[in-house]
Amino acid sequence: MNSEEKTKHFPRIVPLLAGVIIQLCLGTVYIWGVFQPYVMQTFGWETLTASMTFSIVLGFFVLGSIVGGRIQDKTNPQVVIFSGGLILGAGIFLASFTPAANPFYLYLTYGFMGGFGMGMTYTTIIACCQKWFRDKMGLATGIVVASLGFGGFIFTPLAKLFLSTAGVPSTFVYFAIIFTVVCVAGSFFLKNPPKDYLPKGAVQKAQKRAAVDYNAGQMLKTPSFYAITISLLLAVPAYFIISPILVIIGEARGLSPEAAVAGVMIASLLNSAGRLVGPWISDRLGRKKTIYLLMIGTIAAILVFIAAQSYLILGLTAVIAFCYGGYLGIYPALTSEYYGMKNAGVNYGIVLVGFGIAAIFTPIMARMVNSGENYTMSFIIAATLAGIAMIVAIFIKRPRQT
Repeated sequence: MNSEEKTKHFPRIVPLLAGVIIQLCLGTVYIWGVFQPYVMQTFGWETLTASMTFSIVLGFFVLGSIVGGRIQDKTNPQVVIFSGGLILGAGIFLASFTPAANPFYLYLTYGFMGGFGMGMTYTTIIACCQKWFRDKMGLATGIVVASLGFGGFIFTPLAKLFLSTAGVPSTFVYFAIIFTVVCVAGSFFLKNPPKDYLPKGAVQKAQKRAAVDYNAGQMLKTPSFYAITISLLLAVPAYFIISPILVIIGEARGLSPEAAVAGVMIASLLNSAGRLVGPWISDRLGRKKTIYLLMIGTIAAILVFIAAQSYLILGLTAVIAFCYGGYLGIYPALTSEYYGMKNAGVNYGIVLVGFGIAAIFTPIMARMVNSGENYTMSFIIAATLAGIAMIVAIFIKRPRQT
């Protein structure tokens, strides 16, 4: 029995749809800004105390990606997603008992457990869907990661409704129930294809990908890994600078409060669109060429932001968010293409370390160099880093097969 016959009773669209639904829930990693004002008001915390939760979520999101990827490469995605969903749900549920006098309790529950559970499921879903769609890896990857970006758009109004009517603790409970049910139920529909599975018409494309499956140790010995990881680290700070200050800078430069809030929604939609469209374009144009285009777009938009006023801000935000989403759609496909599918989960989890470093330290850098509401230096630094990322990307080359 060949691989096509083995999978005829389990259409590959099933794991893709299950992955999309779960990723919508994981998209809440991007809406801590919705929770933060209510958390500050409920517990009487300062901005820095509350905002640390988001940094911890992102940090342990990366750690969970590495651990989850490692486990699923050795076992199967169902075990990892089931476990990750339980950890995520338990963390958010326990966050509902946070005492006002102890923010470290929230860091441990929502931050560590929530972020770790999200990360475990994130890379596992990507790796599983890539194995089913070797012939359309960029598109499949884009659909999965776009769902995470779109999840923030969907859950923002729901979070606002719960927070304003039921309060912070009850909202944590509601979200914990939703996420646990979705992740646990969805895990049963995510399984890897047979080892010899290859979709029709995928032979030629598969030959262009890694003939050798690199494990994490082997990948770390290749120069291309560092070029991939560092270029990602340097390309994304523009988004991390703009995202938290969009409403503030928008109103200061002529936008109405309603238009400034609309900018946040636009950023969410374009972030999601970039995750889908970027990989699709890279399937045709090539990964590196598409990455260069996104970096040029990032540099141009963040520099124009220095003097932008009124509705131009919304357009520039859309460009930056689209490019950011594009990176997060293309880099997992690029990693799998260069280092093989067998260890794709843990390998991309390690690449995400660069993303995690940027997510944690960019806001810190921005606060250090900003002067009041003058963000010019932050924008210049972000453009410079993206320019350096273009240089680093030159060294992204297919590893020599040994």
